[in-house]
Amino acid sequence: MQFLYAAELKKHFVVMGSYYDIQLSGNLILQCRNILEIYNREYFESNTDTKILYKSIPDLIVIMMNPGSSAPLDKNYIPKKYKVSELSSLSNNKLIPAKPDITQYQIMRLMLEKKWKHVRILNLSDIREPKSTLFIKTVEDCENKFGAFHSIFSGERKAEFKLAFKNFNENNLIIAGWGCDKSLEFLAVRVLGKIRGRKIVGLNCSDNENLYMHPSPTLQKHKEKWLNEIDQKLKPIK
Repeated sequence: MQFLYAAELKKHFVVMGSYYDIQLSGNLILQCRNILEIYNREYFESNTDTKILYKSIPDLIVIMMNPGSSAPLDKNYIPKKYKVSELSSLSNNKLIPAKPDITQYQIMRLMLEKKWKHVRILNLSDIREPKSTLFIKTVEDCENKFGAFHSIFSGERKAEFKLAFKNFNENNLIIAGWGCDKSLEFLAVRVLGKIRGRKIVGLNCSDNENLYMHPSPTLQKHKEKWLNEIDQKLKPIK
């Protein structure tokens, strides 16, 4: 598979995300992203549904760990702030241009190879925290004190989950790539329970059937390896 670099990939794709903040107790605020859409540029410019959250139907869905350092393209953008009790209205949030990251470039490479026009990225958790140890601690604190609201796969956000998968039936493809960190297995199990019966493709971590290798390892040769192995797994799937 051809390994194009960021400058070239940006010519082919548009990235849109839905960003929001959660107001917890006191002054504690969590920065979040509930969805990311990657569109073929021509498809995006010719389709008005691509501007509206959850309206367009993706070719496939990719589920990863969390948005990490993902951010709006406009550095001055101020995300809407929600209380936990208001998260049922997240489906009305706005899609805005997002800054691509190295993991999204991996998905773009796969999209070019497969001629996909639209890929939707969801996460085990919406929390935007790039440091994995701090992210895991934040998730554990949220789960213990406030519940599982930080995940679209939680019971608290059933309506939004339904919208994200609207018209995306059991024959549509899901790529799993949330990584091999065992401390997140409880989130992975929750997700797998929600998507049971669907076509799931991923590279299993060697010692755990609930965990799948992340699409963007540090070294380029490992990035290329992931792309080639996923491509081989996809070929028998109609």
